[in-house]
Amino acid sequence: MIASDPEHPQDSLRGRQLAVYEALLEVDGDVAAIYVGSVVVARSSNPDRFALASHGMRELLERLPIASEVKPVGETSLKSLVGNLRNDWSRAVTNSDCTEDGQDWAGEIDGALSRLLRRVREFLDESGDLRPPRRKRAEQFVRDTDPFPSGLPDRVAEHRVGRWQILRDYFTRMSHHSEAVEDFDGFAAEAETFLLDHLRPRTYEDRSELLAIIEEGEKDG
Repeated sequence: MIASDPEHPQDSLRGRQLAVYEALLEVDGDVAAIYVGSVVVARSSNPDRFALASHGMRELLERLPIASEVKPVGETSLKSLVGNLRNDWSRAVTNSDCTEDGQDWAGEIDGALSRLLRRVREFLDESGDLRPPRRKRAEQFVRDTDPFPSGLPDRVAEHRVGRWQILRDYFTRMSHHSEAVEDFDGFAAEAETFLLDHLRPRTYEDRSELLAIIEEGEKDG
């Protein structure tokens, strides 16, 4: 077992694990730290090490698509939406005849209150699109990190998102002590390969191999 410096645990990483750490570090330092923590715990003598390490791997798989997401220019953030709504609220309380203190509202809806209600509706519509479901974020991550100019074929993207889901589900169950510990190393290695395939992609000679694997699976099904 490689000894780990408690102040610089990443210095004990070698080979594939070091490559994964460096790739994650380019995306987000916090996500890279989660990965190192998972590796260090898995190597330790802690009797609950695989459940603890799996918790970190699950969090890594969930957070990476968010951390690596590139927002389109002009995209509205949740913070700015809340700030705008707060300003709209203050104006409505000041200008509406339907309230004196913003606590109690009564009477017919006047212009100031009508504008506030419209702003609330817009806020709910826009904020609902800011955090898509996990699987949708994973699909966007898979597509965004594919370097091939024409993008991934849909069935390849679906296959890779499916692998992300299988990995996440395993680490979730393992963190709840609902999986066999002897499977941990295999799933951890597969997760590292998945990460490198998207953060440090190889040339796409393996694209045809993946398509062949998927086609064979469809025939067997």
